[in-house]
Amino acid sequence: NIGENKSFLNYKDKYIDLIQLDHIILYLLIQKYCLKKEDKNLNILEIGAGFGNLARMIVNEYNAKYFIIDLPEILILQAYYLTQFFPNKRICFPEDLPNLCLEEEHVKKYDIFLLPPSIKIQTNLKLNCAINSSSFMEMRKKDIQEYFKIIEKNLSNGGFFFNNNRYFKDTSGEKIRLYEYPYDKKCKVIYSNQFLFFYRLHTLITKKIDVETNEIEQEL
Repeated sequence: NIGENKSFLNYKDKYIDLIQLDHIILYLLIQKYCLKKEDKNLNILEIGAGFGNLARMIVNEYNAKYFIIDLPEILILQAYYLTQFFPNKRICFPEDLPNLCLEEEHVKKYDIFLLPPSIKIQTNLKLNCAINSSSFMEMRKKDIQEYFKIIEKNLSNGGFFFNNNRYFKDTSGEKIRLYEYPYDKKCKVIYSNQFLFFYRLHTLITKKIDVETNEIEQEL
């Protein structure tokens, strides 16, 4: 019980707290709608990965290259956490990338990528799935727009975008509304619902397609 958290369940001698339960539900939704057990050589991007818990669950179960973009302070936590679980995985740290440029040679060389927001992606990541949970709502609009551009540019046709964020939040200094997120019209809504009992959170899963529709606009 790291941190001596007083709000937990003890199940079969394992500590389970609200964060773990939250990540388990996110994982099960991703597993049901975005990833298949038989899928091989997946490329997955998570923007804002916390301490790396959801990443651990996915990497543990799937043959995937896992890209994380996060603040440098948080990358330190992820580096510690993920190296403890995956000592044999090849982890790419920012200092492994000259001029913070991620190129195809690096994608081939490493398994897990810990990348700062200033990263310059010089290759198509050919993503099968992009994930953001509860961090877009903490950003300013221009940052959200930049990340949407990264997702749209690197998400493969038929790839999934898993978005779990608040309907509204203004702690970033701007009014961030879910229905104003800059989605591309080339996407199909796969799942859209309130996230469990969190009445302020919504889970929206879309699939990239090769034709424009008004489906996402209507759903938003």
